[in-house]
Amino acid sequence: MVNLSKKKLDEDVLNKLFVLLFSLIAKKRDIDEFMNVFVGFISLPERIMIVKRIGIIYLLIKKVQKDSIEKVLGVSRVTINKFELLLETNSEILTMFRELVKKEFVSNLLDEIISFIYPPGTYGIDWRAAWERKKRIEKRKRTGM
Repeated sequence: MVNLSKKKLDEDVLNKLFVLLFSLIAKKRDIDEFMNVFVGFISLPERIMIVKRIGIIYLLIKKVQKDSIEKVLGVSRVTINKFELLLETNSEILTMFRELVKKEFVSNLLDEIISFIYPPGTYGIDWRAAWERKKRIEKRKRTGM
């Protein structure tokens, strides 16, 4: 559980702190650098909470069923509905995640084409890799991740 102070921050101070947070995180060059900063000052429960929220929004945009989201992320239906409502009211978040889903769609489509051209059992290919690719595609379709 996140401990939040009951003392209110001045709006100007809060905005400056958000700018500072953005400058710390947005300027990182790669995932390792980002994770070092992220892990350094955000506790494990806070990281899990943030990642689950991002996951809920991502899966809702991909039109994954709410039951599947509950099972995959271990969140309640109420939490899912809360973020569904957020998506309806905040168009910037919706636009940002839709662009991400479009990029992933192209990548998934290429993966499916390769799997279709070289299915498991085709002569001259690595059967283990082909089966793993096929299972990964099926899981992605089923769970959205």
